[in-house]
Amino acid sequence: VRARRLGGHGRTAQGAAEHALAAWEELADSAWDHGITPDGSLTPRKAAERIVRLGRLDPAAGAAVHRVADAVEQVLFAPRPQPTAGAAQDVRRVIEGLRAPVSTGTRLRALLLPRSSVRVLWAVSARWSALRARAAAVRPALRRPSGQRG
Repeated sequence: VRARRLGGHGRTAQGAAEHALAAWEELADSAWDHGITPDGSLTPRKAAERIVRLGRLDPAAGAAVHRVADAVEQVLFAPRPQPTAGAAQDVRRVIEGLRAPVSTGTRLRALLLPRSSVRVLWAVSARWSALRARAAAVRPALRRPSGQRG
C-alpha cells in the first residue's frame, strides 16, 4: 500500500491531486501506527500541527508535514490546485522523524502490526457487504411452496 501511495504522481492535474491526497493518507496512517490517533475533525493544517507536537518531530520533519498538509489544502480548497513535487520524500522524512523518539517496541509494532491496517479490514468488509447486496438484488425470488394441496 505504501509503495502505491508514494509512487510517482500523475502527469495530469487529477493525478497530482490524487498523489497529494494519497501522500497525506500515508502520513496520517504512519502517525497512527506510531501512536498518534487520527482526528478527522481537524483541517490538514491543524492535523499537521498535532502530528508535529505529539510526534515530537524535529524541525525538518515538521516542515515536511506542513508541506504535505499545504499540498492537501491546495487540492481541497484552491480553485486550481498547483502540483507540488516532493510529497513522497516529505512523507518518508516524516516517518523517519516519527520513528526517532519512540521505543524499539513501538517501532516494531508500527512495522509488524500497524494500527492503520484496520483500514484494510474496513475496506474488505465494505466490499463484502456490497457484493452480498448485489447478489441479493440479482438473485431471482425463489418460489416457495404455498403448502396447498391440489
